[in-house]
This record gives sequence, structure tokens and C-alpha cells, in this order.
Amino acid sequence: MSGSSPEHEDLRFLKLGAPIASHLGLQLLLLLNVWFFPVWFAVSCWATRAKHGLLDDVLVVLGPVLLALNTLFEGLRLFFGYLGNLSENPGALGGFLSLSIFLQAPLLIIQLTTIRFHLTLAEWILDCLLLAFVATEIVAGYFAYTQIAVANNRKILSTRKSIELDKINRT
Repeated sequence: MSGSSPEHEDLRFLKLGAPIASHLGLQLLLLLNVWFFPVWFAVSCWATRAKHGLLDDVLVVLGPVLLALNTLFEGLRLFFGYLGNLSENPGALGGFLSLSIFLQAPLLIIQLTTIRFHLTLAEWILDCLLLAFVATEIVAGYFAYTQIAVANNRKILSTRKSIELDKINRT
């Protein structure tokens, strides 16, 4: 047993000069999005309730379903973004990018371009802002993903090299 605590191991690892690979731009965008999300959700709930009488039968059911899906995807997307960026986890960051590109952005684009939804002005503005957040987070997430993947590859390669050096030193 080495006698050193896990905290000392972490400090020793940081003292070796291992750079932190998380992306500050993505982190700031995620922070702003986390603060923006409750406002978007409140206005969307209000608008869904306010325009209930204007919508046809299909959209009366589809509106709350799309709101629930948007809320679920946004919550998961923000969680995976934070997890992937702060813990330097490429898998979680890949999940963040996949949710952003394949689910959240198309759902917002469909909602913004469908005239039958009768979007209120506040709802339209906030949906456009959310789509702008998603688009900029996709770009920043791509750069963060490449930066974190390179850092993880360097860690793996340096670990393999140190294992090989230990084997050589033992012989």
C-alpha cells in the first residue's frame, strides 16, 4: 500500500503538467443555456396553454408532446454537455453532439417553420434564441470533442509508453 491518499494522487497528476482539455467556450455556452432554459420552458408552457383554442385537433395533442420532447432532449443534451466537457469524456460529449444534431435542432427547425403551430412572438423569439444556442454549441462542441479526444489519446499513449518503459527497466 502506497500510503498516499487519492487527493494526493490527483494533485501529483496535475503537477506532472497534464493540461486540462475541457473547452471554456462550450462551458460558457452551456452555462448561458442552463440559465436560458427555464425562461424558454415557462414561455413555451404559457404559449401552449394560450393558443390551445387556435390549434386544430392534431396540433392540440402534438403541441404538448413536442414541448415534452424538447424539454427532455434539452435537459439530456445539457447534462451530456456538462458531463462530457468537465470530465473530459468523449463518449458523453459525442452523446451531446448527437442529441444536438439529430434530435434537438431538427425538432426546433420543424417547430419554427410550421405555420400551423401559430407561434406567438415571444415563443418565436425564444425558439430562435434556443436554436442559435444549439447551433453555436454544436460548433463549440465539435472543437471540444476534437480537443478532448486528442488529450485522451495522448494520455493513453503516454500510459502505454510508461508501461513499456517499466517492462524494459525490469529486465
